[in-house]
Amino acid sequence: MTNTRKTDHHLPNRVYQKHGAIYYVDHSNKWKRLGTEWNTESKALWVKLSEQHQTIRGSMVEVMNRYMEDVAPKKSPRSFNDNLRQIKPLQAVFGKMRPIDIKPTHIYRYIDKRKINSLVGARQEKALLSHIFTKAIEWGIVERNPCKEVKMEKPPERDRYITDEEFSAVKSVSNETVKNIMDFAYLTAQRIGDILNVKLTDLGDDGVFIIPGKTKNSTKKKLLIKWTPELKVIVDRIRKQDNNINSIYLFFGRGGKPYTYYGFSSMFRRSVLKAGVKDFHFHDIRAKALTDNERMGNQNTQLLAGHSTRQMTDHYVKQRFVEEVTPLHRIIGE
Repeated sequence: MTNTRKTDHHLPNRVYQKHGAIYYVDHSNKWKRLGTEWNTESKALWVKLSEQHQTIRGSMVEVMNRYMEDVAPKKSPRSFNDNLRQIKPLQAVFGKMRPIDIKPTHIYRYIDKRKINSLVGARQEKALLSHIFTKAIEWGIVERNPCKEVKMEKPPERDRYITDEEFSAVKSVSNETVKNIMDFAYLTAQRIGDILNVKLTDLGDDGVFIIPGKTKNSTKKKLLIKWTPELKVIVDRIRKQDNNINSIYLFFGRGGKPYTYYGFSSMFRRSVLKAGVKDFHFHDIRAKALTDNERMGNQNTQLLAGHSTRQMTDHYVKQRFVEEVTPLHRIIGE
């Protein structure tokens, strides 16, 4: 099989769409059906099939495969997709080793090389490896987690503030979907994952109901974002578009299905590149909204953010505050 494909570029190597279904082609060129859609279930089966030929009895890759089959699919779609990407370099380095032979020094070496290209990536992969070892302890495979002894430097905290001009520049070159989601994100100050999950049933008489995705399951509370004239205008504008498509979501793509995190992120990145605005991440809109809300003197910034502590809110706001002062009005000796 060749790695070059002319269609279905969103699918990994050896995975193809044919006759209304998704197939994995193994190394014997046998087509094995994964399902009708490229979703969590089909990805989990793909992981299992694609890694079978690499599995070494008693090796770390065996533990990793078990994790990707039993644990990762239970996470959110975004987290599962992240794990699919993060597991590959970990398998390449640690896969053939026995779990009990992996020491903190091995992990430090991995991090030292990995952080050259991405410190954030190194931290995420170390976190995944640590969770795999935690499950391995639960499964009775090892007795300790070597990742616990590995300390990592924190990446510099982001303090980027998007100006109104930069925001407008990106909006001006965006399609209607990106424009609407940018406006909705700024007015509500919510995370993109929560925004893409808003359903029509979440639109109540008093406002928009949102359950922050990062809230712990035991303390999940609905956040009611009350209607304002501006928010009402944006939502009404969204509802009038594609009203001939039956969807339960406020924002949706083909067939009425919600946008995935990565699908929308690609759309947004294209708009940023087209506008020529440097270093603009979608998450910066949330930081801008919370900062602007604070500057306006509103007292509800922590509630709007859905944070359990004011310290978490200050992480977004204070780093982006620029204190304005007026200098003295005289020059001595003149």
